[in-house]
This record gives sequence, C-alpha cells and structure tokens, in this order.
Amino acid sequence: MAGDYSGTVPDLISFEEAQRLVSEHVSPLPAEPVAIAEAYGRVAAEHVTAAVNLPPFDSSAMDGFAVRAEDTPGSFPVVFHVAAGSPAPRPLEAGEAMGIGTGGALPNGADAVIPIEYVVQHDNTIEISEQVSSGANVRPVGGDLRRHEVVVTAGTVLGPAQVGALAAAGIARVSCARRPRSAVLATGSELRVPG
Repeated sequence: MAGDYSGTVPDLISFEEAQRLVSEHVSPLPAEPVAIAEAYGRVAAEHVTAAVNLPPFDSSAMDGFAVRAEDTPGSFPVVFHVAAGSPAPRPLEAGEAMGIGTGGALPNGADAVIPIEYVVQHDNTIEISEQVSSGANVRPVGGDLRRHEVVVTAGTVLGPAQVGALAAAGIARVSCARRPRSAVLATGSELRVPG
C-alpha cells in the first residue's frame, strides 16, 4: 500500500469553524455595471431604486369607460376611445364618457372606470344604472411602485421576477458583484498523464 497510514484520523474542525475561517480571509467581490438584459443570475451589489413610477399615470384596470364618478348613474355620450399607450385628446367633461382599454391612461377629469360588461350601449351612448365610486377600476400613478422606492436589495440574486421588475422600473444597468473566478489545482501521486 502506498503511503504511510497509521489508522488514526487527524483532528478535524467543525463545518461552522471552517466557515468562520474562510469568512475571515475573503472579501466581497468588487461591483461592476451590468446591462439589465445580462443581469439574470447575477447578484445585486447595492440597493436599486425605481427610476419611474409604476404605473407612470393613472390607468384603467379594465376595458370599459372612463367617467366622473359624481355624474353616475345616468346616460353618457361616448366622446372618444382612448387607445392603449395613447393619451386622451382632451379632458373629460361633466356628463361624458370615454372608452378605455386595460392599461390606458385615464383622461384628465375622469376618476373611475366602469367595466364594459356593466353598461348598456346604444350607438355612441352608454347607460350606467348604478353609482360608481371614485377610484373604481383605476390603478393610480405609482400604485405598484413609487419612484425612488427600493426594487431589489443588495445581495439579491437577480432571477426573472427581479430582472422584469427592474426593467419595468426604468433601470437600464444594475451594479452587480463581479462573478467569482475559480481554478482547480489537482495534486497527488496517484495522478497520471492522460493517454
């Protein structure tokens, strides 16, 4: 048998002691800026805050009609249909309604959205039979995330949810810990040259 084996096991340290010893001799890796598209699987080096409000404007949570809650119930002429991603051409006046899709910007003057399935439509007029409360079916500006609010904390591993939240919050680059480099050093008399 190769080597000298006396049959005794050398004194071993505990796992916790090994962790402590390693921790005393390592330091955090330096940070580097990383494009958000390349940040998956990386570790945030610092807290990251939102650059914008989410949503960036009062928006509709449903397909329906933007109205002034104080005007309901009643009959309303539909004066315009707001396309998703487009602003209304003018403020909503008393007694009017504007068609609006989910995520559409609420026109100035409107404070509620009545879902399309809760109205009766007649050509360019809708009938609303019940009182609508202010704020109904409206996602307020910053309702999901406020500008300067922390999106991810330092030390967070950036998975799909975090990368998506960062992108939605207007973040183009994120400070991440540099990836560690490792090497394997194989030693021992039992090693052989390949071949």
